[in-house]
Amino acid sequence: MKPVDITIGLIGQYCYLQGLEYENDGSLVTNFALDYYTSSQVRANLSLDYASDMGVYLGDLSRLAAVELINNSPEILPGVHVNVKRFSECGPYDPSYAENGYPRMTGYASSILGPDIVFNNPDVVGVMGFLYSSTAKGVMNELSLHKIPTCGVGPTSPRFADRSNYPYVMLISPTMGFGEHLYQLLKFWNVGNIALIYQTGDDMSMSFAKDIRKSMNKHHVTIVEDVGIPDTSKDSIKTTCATLIMSNARYFVYSGQYDFMSDLHVGLGGCGLVGPRYVSISYQGIYPVSTSTQHLDLGFIALQNPNPSSDMSFFELQHPIISNVSIHGFTIKEIINDFQYFQSFDCALMLLMGLDKLLKSNPSFTPEMLASRKLQDHMNYTLFQKIGYDGLNAQPMILNEYGSLELPYEAQYTLPDDAGSTVGFGRTDLEATIFTPYPHIKPVFSGNTSTVPLDVLNVIYREFVPSIRNASGIIILAIIVVAGTFCITSSWIVSRFKGKKTMVRTSVSFIISVIGGSFLLWISLFLELLAGNVVKCHFTVWLRVLGYCSIVAALNSKLMLMYYLIVSGKKVERSFSAAKFTTIPFATMLALDIILLILWSALSSQTVVKPKILFDNYVTSCHSGKKTVMDIFLWVYNIGILVMAIILVIATRDSESYTGESTFAAVIVATLSVIAIIILPVTLLAANPSTTTILISSGTIFALISITLGSILVPKMISIWSDREKVENQLQSFFKSNNAQESSFIRNLSSFATGARTSKVGYLSATHRDKIRKASKVDTSKRNQVGFHNLGLAIARIQRRKVLQLETEWAIAQFTMIAFRQRISPTRNGSVEKSYLTLQNLSGLNSNLHRVFMSFALVSTAASARPSS
Repeated sequence: MKPVDITIGLIGQYCYLQGLEYENDGSLVTNFALDYYTSSQVRANLSLDYASDMGVYLGDLSRLAAVELINNSPEILPGVHVNVKRFSECGPYDPSYAENGYPRMTGYASSILGPDIVFNNPDVVGVMGFLYSSTAKGVMNELSLHKIPTCGVGPTSPRFADRSNYPYVMLISPTMGFGEHLYQLLKFWNVGNIALIYQTGDDMSMSFAKDIRKSMNKHHVTIVEDVGIPDTSKDSIKTTCATLIMSNARYFVYSGQYDFMSDLHVGLGGCGLVGPRYVSISYQGIYPVSTSTQHLDLGFIALQNPNPSSDMSFFELQHPIISNVSIHGFTIKEIINDFQYFQSFDCALMLLMGLDKLLKSNPSFTPEMLASRKLQDHMNYTLFQKIGYDGLNAQPMILNEYGSLELPYEAQYTLPDDAGSTVGFGRTDLEATIFTPYPHIKPVFSGNTSTVPLDVLNVIYREFVPSIRNASGIIILAIIVVAGTFCITSSWIVSRFKGKKTMVRTSVSFIISVIGGSFLLWISLFLELLAGNVVKCHFTVWLRVLGYCSIVAALNSKLMLMYYLIVSGKKVERSFSAAKFTTIPFATMLALDIILLILWSALSSQTVVKPKILFDNYVTSCHSGKKTVMDIFLWVYNIGILVMAIILVIATRDSESYTGESTFAAVIVATLSVIAIIILPVTLLAANPSTTTILISSGTIFALISITLGSILVPKMISIWSDREKVENQLQSFFKSNNAQESSFIRNLSSFATGARTSKVGYLSATHRDKIRKASKVDTSKRNQVGFHNLGLAIARIQRRKVLQLETEWAIAQFTMIAFRQRISPTRNGSVEKSYLTLQNLSGLNSNLHRVFMSFALVSTAASARPSS
């Protein structure tokens, strides 16, 4: 019975071979022949350079060897004959490619190669090959969309681990997780700092760099420099050298193609960055650029999958025919041993053995269905995960969840020879949890030494934490002490003088809100004394935002009240409550800020970032790993309430003459505006935070606390002190000029207190007569001790009025006279006097009222001094 033919596509760099023809100017090669090179030419020019004419030929022959092994096996794909079609991934021959390599991101593969396989060659049921990730990424996705299984030989980019985009792709080399294996080696050497140099514009290089960054951040290994360059030109090498020298890094990790890394290593050697103090590492080896620079290759560390064993006995036991089947004068065993294109051979064999597994998995599946693409739905990477094949690269060949071969990584040092040979000295395990050195084999570094170079960055540099042992710390501690003194003193002032008229006029609740916000800002300063961590990041934002919001929200509420009562011209209802009017907007603004902070904390991912270039006493900064809309809302909202305060200050600027309350508001708003416009951008946009950044931040908080509390409370303390001095001085002056009349005043009051009736004066109760009688017998030498409060209470009771809360001694005196006048009805030119009395206009009243006022002042003074006599 004639076997059923199926076709496998071999994708290669056939653009390096001259004389090939292509069907319809497409990618399908129509005249490739095994005699392109004679067997003697092959034996004389064996090359592991995949990107060369001989390398392409040897790779093709290795894949063909796997196909012939299956075609000659009675157990694998019985009743099936496998044919091959060759497709160029880089177009027709171009002589410039031999020198510079073919352009890997031209779009040729996606626009021509992909459609050729999918639509123009429907007999192709699976493909294998590819060299570069940049070339393969588009066409591999296209092949997956059409359910054509693809085994990649060269591509290793972590992008292919995405199973949603590449479900039909399997790779013979690991993709994800190199960074984890690299970390195990670095940890074994006690390395905590690296410099990363990667090739921009190359998909594999950038994807590996991303994977490395992820693992280093996870394990807190600092990438002191992250350098991306497009090529290894003189300018690029010069810039890279200057950057790396400045960083003082000792361990360099390369991410690039072979040619890029090889030229980069020579370039760094030219500026003194290859030697006994330095280590260069990558996920693949380098090749000698020239004989004059081979000495630089010694000690380059390749952390890559282990080289397949040279012992082929296990494979020969599985497939005895490899010594009998020949291709172009070479047995399969010779092709495997001599060519060493193990990935190409294993990739082809894994693809074909997977198809064999599929046909044997269901009796209804036939070779005819396979050949006509009717079984493609069953050919995603899971079909090939465990095919029971012990390959050259791994025993057994098992694909992981990302569709790539499960392999450990072996650390190899490079020898300075023509072939770029390497020697393994240890390996990681499959799960990348430990690095185990090989017994009796030590690594050899540049300079022919086995001493692991010291990571000086890991030894010298420490994070800055303010303390009494450093000047910046002393300044910050001083700021904390002085700011705390301001906050505590302000609290005492409000508690001691809360009944004073100047305090009541401003609103004690407003002042308490401002002091509360200042306390929150002050507490945030203590966090500067701690090392950087995520909790510190969150608490700093919470304390400073809430402190700021408490001050601005209280200010807005007060300014809104001033605007409503004075500027708006609206009629104030009898039921109007100033406390309610200010509490509602204050609570609303503060509550909205708290809600935004909660959402921000829940949605943002805060991390502590070290500066790229480390230095002693470096400073960390908080960084939001993923910017969310809440970051924007939080900033916009808090800037918005400051803008609102600015508008209200401008709108109420003319109310100063009525209340005297707009000056401090303008000072606070101006301070906040300067901070928002000048200081915050300077500190937030600092590329490398330093101790200066912390000093500016702490100084800004101190300035806000001191200016805010000072602008409110200093004028009030001056007013309270001035009122006290004013009353005492004026009363002392008056009493000295009226000593001759004191006895008559006392006699008049004594007779008044005994019940004698005087003109237009009502009677006092017995209790008050006794108080005044006793007071009149007291020595008046202490009359400079002002005591209007007792007299004010007495007359308030006489009038059956509610006792008022009077702030200053002078206000008590005024209240006393107004209350007293309502009983004695003093006259001036025969009419009732209703003016608001002050000491300045007192002399203009009739003499009876003058005497009565001063006599009451004297009696009150004596009464206040009574307990001591």
